[in-house]
Amino acid sequence: MNRTIIVLGLVSTLAWAGASAGDPEKPAPTDKEKAKELAGTVVITNEVLQQLYGPAPERPAEPVLPEVDALIPLPDPMEAMDIEAGVRHNRRDRAVLTRKRITALEQRLQELETRKLAVANPYLARPVLTAEEAARWEGLDNRERLLLTEEAIGQIREELQTARAALSRDLRGG
Repeated sequence: MNRTIIVLGLVSTLAWAGASAGDPEKPAPTDKEKAKELAGTVVITNEVLQQLYGPAPERPAEPVLPEVDALIPLPDPMEAMDIEAGVRHNRRDRAVLTRKRITALEQRLQELETRKLAVANPYLARPVLTAEEAARWEGLDNRERLLLTEEAIGQIREELQTARAALSRDLRGG
């Protein structure tokens, strides 16, 4: 196989050398013969171009650029990194605030459950109320006060569940 490739390479090289050298038996064409061959072709010179299109400008024409409004600005990769860092920072801040809120809600839930026990059991000490809560409880019996306390406990538990879900989402990075 290698011999075949070498032989083919030699044959093609010799054929190319013979074609480029021309046929030694045929004489080189004279200027008249070349002129007869070129008789059917059109030759365009600088003078012909000046007659057809006028003189050439002294300097090349300005390149046509698209309008500035048509250009689309590329996003800055550093800005994207800053945005990502800001998102992580905001997520971390949100997680800290959510933890504080969860702690406050758990304390409030514990207070309300203690109050519920005090309202349900007449032998325990009466709960300490703020002025706002005392105004709301005025004129209510213990059963109605117990229902209001249970409603408040239910609301706090819902808020606590929502806050814990938000904290989990922030910690996962979602």
